[in-house]
Order: sequence, then C-alpha cells, then structure tokens
Amino acid sequence: MKKVLIIMFLILTGVANIYGKEEAGKKEKISMLAYGAILTVRNEDNFTRLGTDITEDKEILAENWEITNRKQAIDALEWLVNEGHRKESDEVLKILQAGKAGDYEGLEDAEELYNKSNKMLIIEFKMDKISLDKLTVAAWDCDRLVNVARWCYDAKYITEAEAWSYIEKAKKIAQESFTTWDQYYASNVYGRSIAYGGDPSELFGAGKTLLRDKNSIWKTVKFK
Repeated sequence: MKKVLIIMFLILTGVANIYGKEEAGKKEKISMLAYGAILTVRNEDNFTRLGTDITEDKEILAENWEITNRKQAIDALEWLVNEGHRKESDEVLKILQAGKAGDYEGLEDAEELYNKSNKMLIIEFKMDKISLDKLTVAAWDCDRLVNVARWCYDAKYITEAEAWSYIEKAKKIAQESFTTWDQYYASNVYGRSIAYGGDPSELFGAGKTLLRDKNSIWKTVKFK
C-alpha cells in the first residue's frame, strides 16, 4: 500500500510539474503581446490570447497591407523583420536629430512633425532630449509585426506557431534596440511622425494608458 501511495504521489507531482511548465510557457507567450501594445490599445483589443477581438482582420490586412493570402502574409512579416519602415525612416530621423533638416529638400513636414513629437514627449512624458536623440523608429515596426502576425493568424494565413515565432522576433528586435518602455513608446511616436507622416498626438492616449496606468501591460511586463 505504501509503495502504491509513493507511486501515486510521484505521478501526481510529475503531472503538476508538467502543468506548471505549460502554464508558465503560456504566460511567457502572452507577455510578448506587450510589444504590440500601442496598436492593441488603440484598437481596444485584448492581451489575453493570440487571437484578436477584431472581426475585420482580413479587411485590415487587405486595405492596409495588401495581404490577401499566405504568401503575401509571409512576405509582409519578413519585410517587417528584416527591413521595415526603419530602413529608410531611421536615416531621416538621424538628420532631424542632428538638426540638419535644412540641408535637405523635402523634409519640412517631417521636421514639423518631429518637433511636435519632441514637444509632446518632453512636456507630457518628461523625457529628455539627449536620450531621445539616440532612438530609432524600430518600435514602429515591432508594434506592427506583433499585430500583423495576430491578424494573419486570425485570417488563417499563418499557423499559431508561425505567429508566435514572428511575435518573438518582434520582442528580440525591440530588446536589441531599446532598454525601457519609455524608449519604446517614444520610438513609436517617431515612427508615426516620420514613417507614417501622421500626427504624433494621436498616440498620446495610448502612451498615457500604457505608461501611467498601474494596471497596464507595460506595468506588469518587464521590458527586459
């Protein structure tokens, strides 16, 4: 009887350990969704599972990314991993950071949006110009890589394993490029201004939620 009880204990302990490891693995995967938080918050989407709450995934992919099939999905995701908007936009950002926009033609709008970005980041989020001048727009690509991977998974263009693989790559690029969520947010703001040519103030709400709300995913998930 004693041997039976010992065997049962060992079996149950083994099952508990396996279950514990599986749960830890799931939590680690879910935590990576933090690297797509800007778009996720703006879309009022979830941080609890790979699948999104968005019902128009295919429409978003077709209209904004020209993705209507698996090949186009893989091509777009690989582009975000290997080149992305940062390939060209980082060069523009370096010029603006150096204060040399006047030496180049056609950067008037970019300079205006860059200055507006700095004003918001310094005044509203208490960031310093010296640190900001060291940033790239890599976070803009990482945020999109996470969300496009989720949408492509929802649209059945890629598998669950492939989606998590791309999200993990977004995390890797982010951690190689930045050290804090503050830097990551600022990079997204520059991405919107320079890569997208949009008003940086449109990311103010997401920044306020993610950087100031004690319950936000950025407050519960460490950047590194």
